[in-house]
Amino acid sequence: MRKSAIGLRVWILVAAAMVLAGASPGTAVMMKNQTLHDDGLGMDAYSVLVPEGWKLQGAIEWVPALPTPLVDISVANSATHEAWRQFPRIGYEAGIRANQEAIYPAQRQRIEQQFAEGSTTANGYEIREIPKSGQEYILKVLSPKLVPELAKAEDVKIVSEEKMPDFAKAQADSDPFHREFTSWRTRMTYTAADGAVEREWVVTFIVGKNDTGRFPATYTWMADATSWRAPMGKLDGLRPTFTAIGSSVKPLLPWFNLEVQTAQLFLQNQQQANAQRLKDQREAINQRMEMLREEARQASAQVSERIRTNFAEQQAAKAQSQRQFMHYVNDTAAFKDPNSGATVTLDAGYKYQYMSSNGDVLQTNDPAVQPPVDPATSWKAMDRTND
Repeated sequence: MRKSAIGLRVWILVAAAMVLAGASPGTAVMMKNQTLHDDGLGMDAYSVLVPEGWKLQGAIEWVPALPTPLVDISVANSATHEAWRQFPRIGYEAGIRANQEAIYPAQRQRIEQQFAEGSTTANGYEIREIPKSGQEYILKVLSPKLVPELAKAEDVKIVSEEKMPDFAKAQADSDPFHREFTSWRTRMTYTAADGAVEREWVVTFIVGKNDTGRFPATYTWMADATSWRAPMGKLDGLRPTFTAIGSSVKPLLPWFNLEVQTAQLFLQNQQQANAQRLKDQREAINQRMEMLREEARQASAQVSERIRTNFAEQQAAKAQSQRQFMHYVNDTAAFKDPNSGATVTLDAGYKYQYMSSNGDVLQTNDPAVQPPVDPATSWKAMDRTND
């Protein structure tokens, strides 16, 4: 399930450039652009900027009941115990017990059992009431399932928590479904197997209201969660690195195209399937894999204009959200990609930035450090933007 492969290199040079150009330590830094592979679709799905010596890990899991996959991405340095992680966007249902009890008041006991907190609905969503804060979601919902070191810790201390209204608004403004967005930034400490840990989180609740007006409303909500952790005392110094990693994560257009088409086919097929067929997980998986293979055979090499536009809009929305997030982060800056014109978030502590025609990036403080000479590659300076 977990597989990564090195794609086009993104260099923010450290050792190689220092040796070749005689630069002193601390004047340059290197990262590489790696890709996360989707075994279900048989192709690379995401590109991520990974610091030298760190490792990209992740999973793209196609759950039989859902039309789109759960994406889990992490970048970690096992030697120094530093890590960044983007958790899967998990779907939840809230308010369903109150809704059903109002409709069927005589069946309260059955409803309490059928829709118990933490159970799963037929559409693959967990039944969870909306948490009152980011820390409540992290500690009571997410960590018991996906962060065992935090779930086991007995000395968790919440250092700070704040809402991020600008960051939430940037996401809400580009949401076609007009859902409610609430973002939290939470910092905590605890003791793990490798010692005292500092960890910071950004959690966003995305809430859609289903209201007929006659009975209590139900809510379909999701949680986007990203975190970064480091040994005690080192987290703040690594924040520009973690921000650069997070801002670099992006889906690859060919995969995005096929994912959208696959989701459309799945939803069409789901409408035609009977309840028993949906309950048979083995058959559902086989059905999905056959659908993916058939879609891959029939799909045109060209990306449809509608999907391309959707992809561009998503990337623009992500860029806007990232710009708002940078307001909360020190020591990062936005630079213009000379190839595409897109905004790239990098550490602000370097004087010189260059990007190659292949997307490689060099950041350095030493004017003597120059981009590697390659006849097949040209380099341009990256200008800082006002975003």
